[in-house]
Amino acid sequence: MNNQLVLVYPPFCTPASPPYSITNLYSKFKGSDYDVSVLDLNVEFHNLFFSHYKDYFKKKNWVDYDSVSKKCGEEFDNCYALNNKLVLQGNNPQGFQELLNLILEKKPSVVAFSIVYSSQVFYAFSLIKELKKLN
Repeated sequence: MNNQLVLVYPPFCTPASPPYSITNLYSKFKGSDYDVSVLDLNVEFHNLFFSHYKDYFKKKNWVDYDSVSKKCGEEFDNCYALNNKLVLQGNNPQGFQELLNLILEKKPSVVAFSIVYSSQVFYAFSLIKELKKLN
C-alpha cells in the first residue's frame, strides 16, 4: 500500500523565510503511517523565474539594495498578478508543469496543501484541479 503524503506550499508569496505552516504540518505527521515529503513550490517557482535575484541577495555588497529590492518586489507583484489572471481565464500559470511534476515524482497517495496567503489560492487551485484529473 502506498502511504506517500506530500505536503505542498504553493506559490505565490515572497520567499523571504521558510514557511512555518508546512513545517508545522510535517511535525504532526512525522512518525505516522505516512512517508511524508515536503515541497516548497513557492521557492521552486522563484528559483525558476527569479534566480537572478537569488544570486544578488547572496552577495555581500548591496550598494544598490533599495533600488534592487524595489524592482524585485514590483516584478514579483506583476508576475503574481499575471499568473492569477491566467488561472482565472482557465489557463495554467507559468511553471505549472514543472511544479506539478515535482509532486508527481513523489508518487503520492495523498497531497495536502498549506495555503497561508490569499495569493496562493490561484496556483493551488490549478494544481488541485489537475491532480483530481489524474486520480
